[in-house]
Amino acid sequence: MNGRPQVAGLHLDPISDGAPAVTTSLLRDLKLAEIMIEDREALDHIPQVKLPADVVVEGMRPATVKRLRRAAEIYLAAWRAGERPTKEVGRRMNLTPAAAANLVRRAREAGLLPPTSAGVSQG
Repeated sequence: MNGRPQVAGLHLDPISDGAPAVTTSLLRDLKLAEIMIEDREALDHIPQVKLPADVVVEGMRPATVKRLRRAAEIYLAAWRAGERPTKEVGRRMNLTPAAAANLVRRAREAGLLPPTSAGVSQG
């Protein structure tokens, strides 16, 4: 929220077929506060990237340009940190993978990100 990480939900994926079942007892034992602190500390290590203020996208509402700029900044910082950039855009902006990919595509089309080859991220 306002550029700060925020817990918006909890999604659990099985790590293997033999993993123990997720029960309410297991969920109560999770130390979510500690996990959130670790995640917040990990975010602090991702370098912040700011696009030049003179990048202007003609014909778009200011709110749309602001959203595309934020996606591009997250993408570039994640790419430089060796992370999966589109996935990081989705995580930080609370988007589905498809919505994150679409936003990255739109930022690229607007000239906020360099061109890329299919499946190859570029910063």
